[in-house]
Amino acid sequence: MARAASQFPAGALTGRTIAFLEARRSMELEQLIERQGGKCFKAPALRETPRVDAPDVREWVGQLASGAFDIVVFLSGVGCQLLLEQAERDSLLPSVYASLAKARVVARGPKPVHVLKQHRIRIHYVPP
Repeated sequence: MARAASQFPAGALTGRTIAFLEARRSMELEQLIERQGGKCFKAPALRETPRVDAPDVREWVGQLASGAFDIVVFLSGVGCQLLLEQAERDSLLPSVYASLAKARVVARGPKPVHVLKQHRIRIHYVPP
């Protein structure tokens, strides 16, 4: 089970190199590791790149607006927001809202939950 940083004894990471793949909040992670005596190896492996007005995204949003899906799973807040923005650009947002009201909506975690709540979209399930 993971422990909060304050639960580790001072210097718990002395002599250890800690690698992390996360690019977000890397400065905070680095400071936390160094306060515990560790050395950082930052290797950001992922970067979110929006696909604005991509034909396949527009096609998917069109299918969503037409009610083609019984279950819709949102994996990330950024992706959820970008899809809703695409629906708005395509003048499909009211239809997307109506389709999501009929579908079962799953949000993988707190970030898509936040976006969906901002849009007053009902969420049926959030996995633990």
